[in-house]
Amino acid sequence: MKPSLFITSCFLFLQFFSSMYSWADPVTLGVKAGVTNCQIYPAVGGTGTFYFGGAGYYGFNVGLFSDIKIYDFLSFQPELLYVLKGDEDVYSNPNYQSYRYPFPYLEMPLLLKGKVLTIQDFKANLLFGPYTGLLLRGLYSPSVPVGFPASTTPSYNPLDWGFDFGASFELGNFVLDARLELGEGYIYNNTLKSNDGRSINGFGQHLDGLFSLGYEFWSL
Repeated sequence: MKPSLFITSCFLFLQFFSSMYSWADPVTLGVKAGVTNCQIYPAVGGTGTFYFGGAGYYGFNVGLFSDIKIYDFLSFQPELLYVLKGDEDVYSNPNYQSYRYPFPYLEMPLLLKGKVLTIQDFKANLLFGPYTGLLLRGLYSPSVPVGFPASTTPSYNPLDWGFDFGASFELGNFVLDARLELGEGYIYNNTLKSNDGRSINGFGQHLDGLFSLGYEFWSL
């Protein structure tokens, strides 16, 4: 998917919300925290054999979210999250050490939330929408694995973008959120080779699972 199409979809989301939303509708603000499981896979059109991400990388997510009612069954849920993703170089040869690379992002998902079930104070919802992520470069320093000259270490793109989809479950002020994050932007933008001749596809993309528990502490 081209970045221009992603930007257009974000604009249409915001335009729709601005035209439909009335300040008389309820607004809530909450905090959330949880775990993140990151998988990195080779992008379509990339070259070489992909070796990163085989074991998955476990991080965390924490931040703020809001619920802005559009209709009784439809809400807009913007979020501002710190998300720790990552990568792991796993060698099949036990004589080689594995390496972990933390990638912290500041992310802003813009989600539509559709209510599909209500039983007294319990609600079940479906979630979908785009997100953008800014790589916080000052907070990570990946080491250079043995066999990778410094000149061939990856170039990390400062921006990530893609789409979230999943479900949330509400009971009173508590919200349990589970969703997949499909990254469309490239994490690395080059191709590497190790000293034993293996190719590593540098055009990797994220596929993440985000699980979090939130609490709505303020409403308008």
